[in-house]
Amino acid sequence: MMNTLTCRLDALEGAQTLRYQELRRAMNSVGKIRELPDGYALRFPSDPTLFVKLAEWITLERLCCSFLAFGLDWSERDGVLLKLTGGQGVKTFLATQLGQNA
Repeated sequence: MMNTLTCRLDALEGAQTLRYQELRRAMNSVGKIRELPDGYALRFPSDPTLFVKLAEWITLERLCCSFLAFGLDWSERDGVLLKLTGGQGVKTFLATQLGQNA
């Protein structure tokens, strides 16, 4: 079975859409983007509030982009790490979204 890269733009409704847009702004505080074999890792400042916002963003993002795999870690020393990965084609898709050259 082939995994397609289809974003369901209609997956979010009303208040969810507004909240998603608000949470998406948290992505502006990314400090470093590191390439992974199957995606990217985004490093953020060590901030518990930001961690919670990113966790909530994941719950909404997965509704429209179910082909993505998410990982979220936080430590005081290393900060917040958001991993975005997936199957064939995901890395190229993410590179476009993140402004990276894949």
